[in-house]
Amino acid sequence: AGPRGEKGEEPSRRCAHFYACICAFASDPKLSEEFMYYINLDKNEAKEEAVAAALQEVEADRIVGM
Repeated sequence: AGPRGEKGEEPSRRCAHFYACICAFASDPKLSEEFMYYINLDKNEAKEEAVAAALQEVEADRIVGM
């Protein structure tokens, strides 16, 4: 399982080393450009989860007929 865990499970925690690397990457302009995906990983995951939750809500409204 990745950092988010399997579907339906609690996400696993990232180690301190992960965040230390992210800080190092973010502090250098060249590295921050190269590792932008990882620097924004938590933000991207939160956005994906919000979109998924909104889609589930819309689908539930359709099923109920609201």
